[in-house]
Amino acid sequence: LNSGAGRMHVSAGQHEQEERTFWTAQRRSACATTSFFSFLGVCIAIAQNEILWRAEQGMWNPSVYVMVLKISTVVSTILAVTFMLKYYESIVALKRLSGVLLAPGLSLNSM
Repeated sequence: LNSGAGRMHVSAGQHEQEERTFWTAQRRSACATTSFFSFLGVCIAIAQNEILWRAEQGMWNPSVYVMVLKISTVVSTILAVTFMLKYYESIVALKRLSGVLLAPGLSLNSM
């Protein structure tokens, strides 16, 4: 039996192109997701501000709603920052693939 019969051989150029395609898709996805969660966080913060303003007017007591909105704002901010870091990670990977010399320690952990 030929041990290499089931293997697919990929040239270095094809592998680099596949990696470039992967990181480009990652960059686009991370950018869109960061934008979504950033916009969502702003909308939640606006809603929270409106509820607090109405509470000052004496219309109602929004303690449960405000707590849920505060937690939602924090969660959306954490998600936005996480995907923003993934965006920068993909940019660094694309720069390395294009041959730009970057410091060996430059990575997501160093940002």
